[in-house]
Amino acid sequence: MKRVSLIAGSLVFLSVVLLGVARDDNAFAQLKVEADAQASTEGIEPLTRGPLHEAFIEVTATTAQPMPIIQQKPPEPINELPPDQRPEGHNVNWITGYWAWDDTEGDYLWVSGHWRDFPPGRTWVIGYWSQADGGWQWVPGYWANVDQTEIEYAPPPPESIEAGPSTPAPSVESAYAPGCWVYRQSRFYWRPGFWYTQRPGWVYCPDHWVWTPSGYLFVNSCWDYPLEHRGLLFASVRFGNVWLGGGHIYRPYYALAPLSLYGALFARPAYRHYYYGDYFDSTYARVGFVPWFDYQIGRNAPNPLLAYYGWRDRHWVTSMRGFYDDRRTGLAPRPPSTFVEQNTTIKNITVNNTVRVGKQNVKVTNAQQLAQDLTMVAPIANLTKLGAEDLKLQPVSKQALGQLQKNVEQARLAAKERRQIDAQVRAQGGPPEKPTDQPRKAKIDLPKIAVAGNVKGKVEAKVQPPPLPATPKQVEKTLPKFEAKKPQVIPAKPAKGDKKPPDVKPPDVKPPVKVDKKPPDVKPPAKGDKKPPDVKPPDVKPPVKVDKKPPDVKPPDVKPPVDPKAPPPKLQPKKDPPKADPKDKKDKGDEKKGKKDKDDPTVSWSPHPEQYLVWTWHTRCITLLNPRRHDHNLPAGLS
Repeated sequence: MKRVSLIAGSLVFLSVVLLGVARDDNAFAQLKVEADAQASTEGIEPLTRGPLHEAFIEVTATTAQPMPIIQQKPPEPINELPPDQRPEGHNVNWITGYWAWDDTEGDYLWVSGHWRDFPPGRTWVIGYWSQADGGWQWVPGYWANVDQTEIEYAPPPPESIEAGPSTPAPSVESAYAPGCWVYRQSRFYWRPGFWYTQRPGWVYCPDHWVWTPSGYLFVNSCWDYPLEHRGLLFASVRFGNVWLGGGHIYRPYYALAPLSLYGALFARPAYRHYYYGDYFDSTYARVGFVPWFDYQIGRNAPNPLLAYYGWRDRHWVTSMRGFYDDRRTGLAPRPPSTFVEQNTTIKNITVNNTVRVGKQNVKVTNAQQLAQDLTMVAPIANLTKLGAEDLKLQPVSKQALGQLQKNVEQARLAAKERRQIDAQVRAQGGPPEKPTDQPRKAKIDLPKIAVAGNVKGKVEAKVQPPPLPATPKQVEKTLPKFEAKKPQVIPAKPAKGDKKPPDVKPPDVKPPVKVDKKPPDVKPPAKGDKKPPDVKPPDVKPPVKVDKKPPDVKPPDVKPPVDPKAPPPKLQPKKDPPKADPKDKKDKGDEKKGKKDKDDPTVSWSPHPEQYLVWTWHTRCITLLNPRRHDHNLPAGLS
C-alpha cells in the first residue's frame, strides 16, 4: 500500500520504519570517535537528558503559577552561532538558547538554540532571567501574534473550574479544549470548554496563561505543526569553566537522534518545560515529571500533543504507554543517562552484542538497529545513519548566517525591552496581585523576524493554517476563593556531586518536599552508579513511605526483570492485572503441574532472552516510536 506521508521530510525526531537497509557497521564507532574529539576540543558535554527548548514545545495550562526562585545567579548568556545547515520548512528560523536550572546537579545548564518552523502568524518572544526577592526567576517566552503592539498584564487568573466535557464528542475527528478564565472589561469571565475538529498536519494549541513578574499574559490559541514538522532540536550541554568567561562562540553540534524523543519525553509543569531522556525513575515522578501522554492541561482535557497523536492513532498511544511502563519497571532498556554511558552502551551492543536490561546483560540479534534506538544525541552529520533518512538538510549561506545573527540580536533587544517594561510596571504600583485588581498595559515592539533566516534570503511560500475553531461565549461565574501562589525557593548550589547518574536527583526532592529527612531517603538508591538497580528501590520506598510495605512492593519489582526472560507472551500479565484474579486458579494450577514458575527469582533466564528484545524493540521501539507507521490507518482526508 502506498505510504501516506504527513512528515514532509524535515525533522530529526521522527524515524521511518526501517526496512533492513544495509548499515555501515562502523557508523557508531565513528560516531563515538567524532563525539569524543568534539567534546575534548570544545570543552563541552552534550547531555543525553535535559530540558527541551520551550519555543519548540510548550507546557501550556489553563492556569499559570510563578516560576521557582533560584538562589544562584545564572551566568551571562553564551555567544551562540547557528549551525551552517538547517532543515527544510516553510518559515524556518533560528531561536537562540538560554540557561536553565538543573536541580539534578544543582547548577545551570545551557538549553541549545534550535531551528524552528514558526507557526503561521506568530513570532517568538524569548524569555529571560529576572531578579526576585531571594534569587532569580525564569520568565517564560511565548508565541505572540506578529502584529501585536500592546501587552496587558492581567491579575492572577482564578483557579480553573473545568470539569471536563459535558457532552459526548460530536465525531471521531473531535478533540476537547478545556474551559478557561478570560479577562474582559475589568473582571474575569469563564469561557466553557468546547469540542473542535482535528486537522491533518496541525496541532491545536488552546488559549493559555503565562506568568511574568509584572502580571499574567493571555496567549491566544493557534495552529502549530506536529513535532515532526517543527524543526531540528539540539541537545542541552554543560560548559566547562573556560566557557563562562565570555569571548567564546558556541555552535550547536549534537542534535537529538531520531528515535529518542517519543519514547523518552516528559512534561514538568512546575518548571514549564518538557524534558527528554531517562526520567523513568519514580524519584522524578515525585518532583513533577510526567510522561507526555499523561500530562493534562485541564481536568479530563489532554494536552495538545496527546489530542493530536491520539486522534491519528489511538493504538499507537496505547502501545506507547506500555513501552514507558516497560522502561520504568526495567523490562526494556532505558536511554543512557550520560554521554559516556551512551558510548559504553553502543560499544556493548555493537561489539559484544549485549545490552543491559534491568540487572541482566542480554544478548541481542539486531545490534545495529538496537544501537540506533538507544542513541539519544549525535553529531548532526550522523543523523541520516540513525534512522533520519527523511531529514533534508540545506546549507546556510554566509549571507543568511549574517541575517540570522541580526535576528538573534533583535530578539535579545526585544527581551531587554520586555525586562525594562516589567521593571517599570513593578515600579509604578507593582503587578496586580488579586483577581479584582486592575490590569497594567504597556506598548511593545516585537521583533520582526518571523520571515527572516531563509536560506535564499527571501520569504518562502506562506502556509495557510486552518481557521481557528469558534469558541463559546464567556459567562459570569462566582470567582473561587483566591489564594496567592508562592513560588518555590531552590537553594543555591546544594552539595554538588560530580557524579551524573540519578544520584544527584535526590536534591531534586529537597525543594518540593522542603524536608531535611527526604534527601537521606532518596540518596540510598542514588548511590549506586548502576542506573537500573537505582531505579527500583526508589520506586518502592518513597511512594510507600512505610517500612512494612517495601517488602510487599519489592516482589513485583523483582518480577519484571525476570519476566522478560520469558517469550513475548509474558508481557500480557503486565496488562492483565485486573483479569488475573479470575484466572488465577487455572493459571496457577497449570504452572505448578508442568513448567517452572516463570516469576520465581531463582529460576534462570530463558535460554533465548534475545527473543524478548526482538519483540520489544522491533514491535515497540522501531515501529512504536514511529507514528507514521499507521498513516495508512488515518481517517479520510489524511492521505
